Amino acid sequence: MKITFVIGGAWEVDTFEDIKKLDEWAYDSSTYYLIKALEKNDKFEQLIKTARITLGIPEKGHDWNWYENIYFDTYTNTNPKSAIGKKEIKDFEVWFEKVKIEADKIYKQLRLPVVLRSVLPYILVGNFVYPTNSAILALAEYGFGVSGRPPLSMNIIIQNNISKNELIKFIEDNWTKIYKEIQNLPDRPEAYISPRDMMIVELRDYEGLSFNNIAKRIIETFNIDDPDDKINQDSVKSAYHRAKAKIALSGKQK
Repeated sequence: MKITFVIGGAWEVDTFEDIKKLDEWAYDSSTYYLIKALEKNDKFEQLIKTARITLGIPEKGHDWNWYENIYFDTYTNTNPKSAIGKKEIKDFEVWFEKVKIEADKIYKQLRLPVVLRSVLPYILVGNFVYPTNSAILALAEYGFGVSGRPPLSMNIIIQNNISKNELIKFIEDNWTKIYKEIQNLPDRPEAYISPRDMMIVELRDYEGLSFNNIAKRIIETFNIDDPDDKINQDSVKSAYHRAKAKIALSGKQK
């Protein structure tokens, strides 16, 4: 079975490299290769053929152009307020609900990963898939629309249950693009104080802990693996004085 990747409702591509050129975030690599694995799964192909018989779909399926023509003709070339328009939309929706029911049977029978659930109806219709979006997305968020001002933040959005290693791999694989977006963000203020250093100040000023005890608390709170004893009373003392200097700086008029 050959599965076609349709990007932007216009481009038919196959390789992961071509997908990335057209739409950086259309698929993550794991989803892409899961779909490619389905191409070689004889059991999956047989279940698809059986479901097509039930639905009256040709054995080899319809192509994506057929589906898009039906979809857009139904929703753009009819008047939803008219009796005829309502019937055409209803007929299409009822038909596609049946497709989704049959696809769900295959999904459950083969115990496929949840990320594939959304693509199965389209494979059933005609061996094609639309972008699922990555399990993780990195997006630059522009707070001022098209005003020309720089973005306010860089967001990494996690859409599926993933592991720590998958997140790290995503960042490594996409670091060039992510780093390019980061360069558009404003610089840290001169008085920026990390959460760890701020905690050092609070433990010293408000709780009166010794630098040695603060070091122990920092290691415990931030779950730091410190075999070389780099987090000690001397390093904590230095961090404390740096943070206090920044706090003083933040109150000065420029």
